[in-house]
Amino acid sequence: MSGVSLVLLAVLGQTVGADPLDLVPRLGAPRFSDRENAAGRLEQLGRASLNALHAARDAKDPEIRARATALIGKIEASLLTKASLVRLDFEDAPLPNVIRSFAEQTGIKLSLVPETSPLWANRRVTLRAGAPLPFWKAIDRLCEAARLHYLEGTHLPGGREPTFPLFDGSDRPLMPVSDYGPFRVGVVGIHFQRDFSFVTPDQARRTRPGQGVAAKPAATLNEQFYVQLQVTAEPRLSVAQAGTMTIIEALDERGNRLINPPTPANGMTERVSGYFGFAPGPVVQLQGALNRPRQAGATIKRLKGMIPLAVSMRKANPLVVALAGASGRTFQNDDVALTVHESKPPENNRPGTLEITLRAPGGTGNASATDFSASDLAVRPDVHQQQIEVVDGQGRLLPWYQSNFDVEAGRLTMMFPAQEPGATPVELRYYGLTNALTEAPFEFADLPLP
Repeated sequence: MSGVSLVLLAVLGQTVGADPLDLVPRLGAPRFSDRENAAGRLEQLGRASLNALHAARDAKDPEIRARATALIGKIEASLLTKASLVRLDFEDAPLPNVIRSFAEQTGIKLSLVPETSPLWANRRVTLRAGAPLPFWKAIDRLCEAARLHYLEGTHLPGGREPTFPLFDGSDRPLMPVSDYGPFRVGVVGIHFQRDFSFVTPDQARRTRPGQGVAAKPAATLNEQFYVQLQVTAEPRLSVAQAGTMTIIEALDERGNRLINPPTPANGMTERVSGYFGFAPGPVVQLQGALNRPRQAGATIKRLKGMIPLAVSMRKANPLVVALAGASGRTFQNDDVALTVHESKPPENNRPGTLEITLRAPGGTGNASATDFSASDLAVRPDVHQQQIEVVDGQGRLLPWYQSNFDVEAGRLTMMFPAQEPGATPVELRYYGLTNALTEAPFEFADLPLP
């Protein structure tokens, strides 16, 4: 942003304040410069502007509606690759109040487990920092001050949003970590295995009973030396690996290069993950091949690399479809054209079914297909669980599983296990996703070398 723009934003902030509710009406101001200044200030406020901007999409002024919609897209996309910041300014505060403050500042729901434990009511926290901290550093400070711990990738199921659980006690296993934006890269392990094989698979295929064996056994040396990493995104995000990890530098304390000569890196043990559906959490595990010299040192002095990632986050306002009388009708918003074909409630211990078609707005293309540009990124197996909620007449989320999906046609069959009386699907909510491609750099020092 230019210096002139910053000055204008400062002037605007002095005249109308930093309250998004004050700034949004100025998106329709008579003067173009006032509209631009208000838009710039709202974009600068980021997450704090979203509620006001979403409300402005129903404004009568088309200029306000258009600018609000554009700003929502910009802000939500920027939140995918920026760390959520937390102000730590707590003096002898009740722990439940601190948890609520974290949630309000980050948009990430946190929960003390078990919620009914009498431990929490009397636990108080003093926690300060001179400047806002990124989520992962802030949550570590909170755990240290409040004697809590968490496990990367865990979440509480059944809620309308991802819930990050915190447990009593400070016995969380620690690993070396490298933080960047909303991502934490951790070293799970460094592995070295060396063995001799006297029969290669090719020799085994050629050998037949009665043919005898070679006069002199020949052994093949096999070595595996690799680092196992784990990428954990902030709980509000889903993450997938979008390409091959690159190890840029790997040196032991003797100056030996540990980068594997044939390829910069190799292997991935998990491609996709996310907080919704059946995935274990916003975590990707992968491994990078290394080369261990004969005269290796005792430590990896420096290990640096880059991991390409695709990240996504649910948009705030879903398309809401009342299922009563919806069969044969199509409902549409900016993210999807959703057609309801048939809805059958569970009965006589038989699961209920709901058949729908998901198309891109305008009626062409599968709306569930990823719009990432990375050619090797697979469509998430749990993408529908991430985007679709179904509730009963009391607003309770109903569990469902995907029994069939025609990828080309975008037709999905959902099954609802038999529930307690009254647990009948009455409303479907489809959440669009904000997506982005990014890279998470990592750097470690003084790791033990096996």
